[in-house]
Amino acid sequence: MKQTTITIEVPTGDLRNLTNEYLAMYWSVAQANPVPNGDKAAGELVGALTYEIVRRWLKANPPLLYGHQPRDHYWSILSANGKWVDGVWTHKSELPGEVTP
Repeated sequence: MKQTTITIEVPTGDLRNLTNEYLAMYWSVAQANPVPNGDKAAGELVGALTYEIVRRWLKANPPLLYGHQPRDHYWSILSANGKWVDGVWTHKSELPGEVTP
């Protein structure tokens, strides 16, 4: 069987300037790299290409920001148990006219 070897050099220092077509081609070639799984250089190359693909995708498709925040859980508990009165959080048992079960 006749075989041809092709060497492809990836301009890793200039990924932002690659066309989408070249970026996709380099990513596919990097995935098909015949080195053993766990090879450091192969993993770093695929990672760099993947991050550039994701960066472009997010730039073109801005994500919903602030849909969930770490503070939401605490805020819902605070809101269920009291409210802010003149800049001070007050438990509902201390609010006039509020009935606490």
